[in-house]
Amino acid sequence: MRRVLLIHPLRKNLVSNTSHLGLAMLAGVLRKAGHQVMVLDYVLLNRVLQGRPPAVGEMIAEFQPDVVGVSLYTSTIEESRAMVAEVRKLGIPTVVGGPHATLNGPELVQQNVADYIVMGEAELSIENVVRSAQARSVPELVESPLPDPKALPEPDFTAFYRYEWIDVYPLLTSRGCPFGCSFCAVRQISSRKWRAKDPLACVNELRTAIQQLPKLQTVEVSDDCPTANVAHFKSFLKLYVEHEIGLKMRIANMRADSVDEELVSLVRAAGCDYLCIAAEHGHPEVFASINKGETLDDIRRAGTLISKAGLELQMCFIIGLPGDSLDKTKYSIALAKELRPKGIFWNMAHPFKGTPMREWYEANGTIIDDNVDYTSYVGDGFRLDEPIVETSDFTREERRKANYLAVVETGQYRLNANNVYRVLAFGAKYGYLPVAVRALLAKTFAAALNIVRPAPRPVELPAIKSSRSNGES
Repeated sequence: MRRVLLIHPLRKNLVSNTSHLGLAMLAGVLRKAGHQVMVLDYVLLNRVLQGRPPAVGEMIAEFQPDVVGVSLYTSTIEESRAMVAEVRKLGIPTVVGGPHATLNGPELVQQNVADYIVMGEAELSIENVVRSAQARSVPELVESPLPDPKALPEPDFTAFYRYEWIDVYPLLTSRGCPFGCSFCAVRQISSRKWRAKDPLACVNELRTAIQQLPKLQTVEVSDDCPTANVAHFKSFLKLYVEHEIGLKMRIANMRADSVDEELVSLVRAAGCDYLCIAAEHGHPEVFASINKGETLDDIRRAGTLISKAGLELQMCFIIGLPGDSLDKTKYSIALAKELRPKGIFWNMAHPFKGTPMREWYEANGTIIDDNVDYTSYVGDGFRLDEPIVETSDFTREERRKANYLAVVETGQYRLNANNVYRVLAFGAKYGYLPVAVRALLAKTFAAALNIVRPAPRPVELPAIKSSRSNGES
């Protein structure tokens, strides 16, 4: 038996109340094997301790681990390197994994970042690594095989330091995504092999979580693609409703071509009040080039159905996909204005290693900075992220302008004094001051109108058929 400390470093610009599911899965595996485990999720701790989480050194002195594991993200790679280096100075074996390690394993070995670098989903390899872990002069690269989710123990969030504050439960009903979007790194991180969990096991997992986590209020379905098999996801939703789990639901990802009236009805009955559609781009040529396997008509149909059903529509777009330009971005803005989502993620293109988009940029453009990982969801503040790639016909400055236009013309910021100043200042800088003034006036008028306008009534949707009547369990 060994004492294992697992760490999720604090990620810049990440606003999240969802705890780290990957480390909870590893905690479940390690505890089942008899090891003692503590998880430091600094995203959780920074929130619940109001920006004053305990230092890693302090927690190491208290817990006295035999092994320390760190989940690596591109956005925190420098901080994580420094953290691991300090642990190694104490003579404690170190293990790193996570998305950045999976995408950059051989490079991290060459850089001697840690004693063990684990690539892929680590449940089937972590116990062997922990049991034999020792300080090494040359790192060991561990390529973990894909697990069958049905054969794994439940994630263990009670291993988290201050776990009693967890109020959002991340749930996987499946792993992997069979689709081939050219910009997506899921194929490297969790493969294109779609692997389902048993829907009833998912419901039982949530029952356990409700018993263990006193502040739990929400479940977030965090699948790479929950509707890769629509019938499977609908089966889970039916069981969730029938068993009266009672938590609010969020769904992280949704393909437009899977949205129909039955799915929307089930989602609404499960306590989910919004759905987010990944449109990615509104220009037909750019959209066709990313190999999503759906159409812009699918996007329009799904967005319209979601809004008519009384759910809040959210959308994701990417600025800077191969073939994009400032003028083509205006097609995305037009599509957003047509469907009128309540929230939009305007993301800057990030060519992850191993993706077709990476190959395109290596051949046709310039990758300026690889060590960022962010979302451009503006939220309360008017924030514009820096482009990390450019081409001769879509320069970095033009990408800044495109991001500005997208955020301003779709109203993705709060109407307060600071944001008004920034909208006008950036508008003057980029030569879009008339656009900024018109957008601010329109947003002010819309805000005033919403105060007096009653909310629309949702359309009636088909009644939910019991999964048991279909022979499902």
